[in-house]
Amino acid sequence: MRKAPHVITFRLDPIHFAMLTELVPKGSSVGAYTRELVLRALHQEQAGAHVATRLEALILDQQALRSQLDEIVRLLTEESPTPSSGPAAHPLEKLILR
Repeated sequence: MRKAPHVITFRLDPIHFAMLTELVPKGSSVGAYTRELVLRALHQEQAGAHVATRLEALILDQQALRSQLDEIVRLLTEESPTPSSGPAAHPLEKLILR
């Protein structure tokens, strides 16, 4: 058996109804146009939430990368406390041997 569709109804203020009446494309009803506007707004809200979630993840990734870069710069610019008597070590050895 087929389920009955969910019916949602609401009342519009006369001013809003008059505005919608002016905006309705020819051949369409105010009710159909209003439903379309509501569905578009819901879709945009959902898309906006998705974008916000992705943006938050990107910001966290960016912060982690900046932290790692700061650590790399700190290790590369850190001077050794005592000069070694052996051959000069490459600064990246501090990172590799860590």
